[in-house]
Amino acid sequence: MVAATPSANLLSNRPGPSGVTQGNRVRSLNTTPGHPNRVEAGKRPRITLTPTLVTKDGKPVLAISVAGGDLQDQTTLNVLLGHIEFGMLPEAAVTAPRFSTGHHQGSFDPNPDREAAFVGAGTLRVNEGVSDEVRKELAERGHKVSVATGPIARPVMIYIDQRTGTIHAAGDPKARRHAAALD
Repeated sequence: MVAATPSANLLSNRPGPSGVTQGNRVRSLNTTPGHPNRVEAGKRPRITLTPTLVTKDGKPVLAISVAGGDLQDQTTLNVLLGHIEFGMLPEAAVTAPRFSTGHHQGSFDPNPDREAAFVGAGTLRVNEGVSDEVRKELAERGHKVSVATGPIARPVMIYIDQRTGTIHAAGDPKARRHAAALD
């Protein structure tokens, strides 16, 4: 089983003074002295790639891949919990309403001013499928709620039922993602 998230997005990257275009992950690194995400020996700078494998009794059970920059970790958690906590198969897990927060520093703008680099402190974005009642409750709890009309990130998921050997694979069709499995 393999989980991979290819990422480059070179079309949106512009070459700097050297004329060399960099991939997204280079833009995520920081060289500011004292910055927690500074590139230094012995550190693992924060990046957004999170291809995820889940095993049970030493055997693969799930593979999750999400395209979507800073939304990758959050969406991985959304679909993983959909499966583990609610028993959703991939088709349901990758299409269920999702959420994302902006309570973090943007990965692709390594601004040395950490306060200025925050995406949206207090913000919570939810899919249209989240009911008005839930949105109201979230707002009453202090979240600045907004509704995403399109997909929140782009997940794919593969699940192997170890009992039957059946392989389930799905990508979010609204995000134009697909998944496949070969046995």
